[in-house]
Amino acid sequence: MGEQAWNMYGTVTFYFLHSANFHIVLIAYLRYVFITKPLQSVKITTKSVLKMSGGVWFAGILTGSLYCFRIIMELHENITAKNSVLIELIFGIYIAFVPFLFIVVLHIIKIFKLKKTSYLSPEQPSSISRKMSLMLFVIIVIYLLSTIPLLANMILHLICFLIDFRLTECQFFFFYHNISVTSLFLLLNNAVNPLIYFFFSPPSLKVLRRIKQCCTKS
Repeated sequence: MGEQAWNMYGTVTFYFLHSANFHIVLIAYLRYVFITKPLQSVKITTKSVLKMSGGVWFAGILTGSLYCFRIIMELHENITAKNSVLIELIFGIYIAFVPFLFIVVLHIIKIFKLKKTSYLSPEQPSSISRKMSLMLFVIIVIYLLSTIPLLANMILHLICFLIDFRLTECQFFFFYHNISVTSLFLLLNNAVNPLIYFFFSPPSLKVLRRIKQCCTKS
């Protein structure tokens, strides 16, 4: 692709990546409401979830516009290559760590809320907490495995400029050799996380228990 086509591709990729990551945050929030506020969760309808999803898409448009503005400034040479990479790193940290931070905070609040609930038996909160902790552990491991290579690549790219290597060398080494690897890791993170939430949801666990019972009886 030419430079302009590549920049357009980068903007669209950032937009959908933003939407994917913050939709996972939306799933985490809905799980938080369903577990800790069952009476309030009754008010959550398909229509309200679609509205929240629309808000996530709209936030992605706003953030994607800022990302696009950075690319336009770079194309018109209104920003140095070093500053452009620094801004790219800031966007990368935002898109990777902010959603992850929200998920972890919501999980911690869920654990504390469960321990204070009065409508559950004494054994239930600890049982639910163990299942949620296992789910979060799987999410954290996959997240770290998928984002560390990406962020390490971006940091090394910034260091490449800071120690004044030639721009052509930086472009060749980081973009042409590592782009496929980092893209694959990003795809892994965004594709697997929703599946983890699905398999740890009560209906899925119920089906798995039935399968286990059938296998045991057989």
